[in-house]
Amino acid sequence: MQACNEPSCSYEQQASLHQSSCCCCVARCFGSTRTWIDWPHTYVLLIEDDRAVLRSIVRLLRSRAYRVLTAQSGADSLRVIEEHTDVDVVLIDIVLPDMSGMQVAALIETKHPNTPVIFATGVGNVGELKGIEEGRLLRKPFTERDLFDKLSAALKRG
Repeated sequence: MQACNEPSCSYEQQASLHQSSCCCCVARCFGSTRTWIDWPHTYVLLIEDDRAVLRSIVRLLRSRAYRVLTAQSGADSLRVIEEHTDVDVVLIDIVLPDMSGMQVAALIETKHPNTPVIFATGVGNVGELKGIEEGRLLRKPFTERDLFDKLSAALKRG
């Protein structure tokens, strides 16, 4: 038997067979019929300057047992990721008050090259999005499914 490493979870699974619906460990079951796989207990650094959007995304992520760290500026996000080295994925708005999301992502990727970054944007100007792979781009407004598809894909690539 293999136990989940999350302290609050009492789930155990056989290495070769996974038949539990434990919300903590369903991410380990790739037999799901959904298009995305939840990655509970995963740390997401959410960088968004609009408080209403920030709260909405935090609520969505926490509803699926993601752990969320937040920042509302580029400078704050750099401080947060240095203090919390266990960040698994970054979701960043392209337009921030103190620097662009692209600049922040470049700084994060320099120090944390294995941490995937997803860019969220309401910007329609294709020129401003130049250089961002479609797989790393989450266009606002987005659906819950869009968000979790992007997170799942980023974490699989991780």
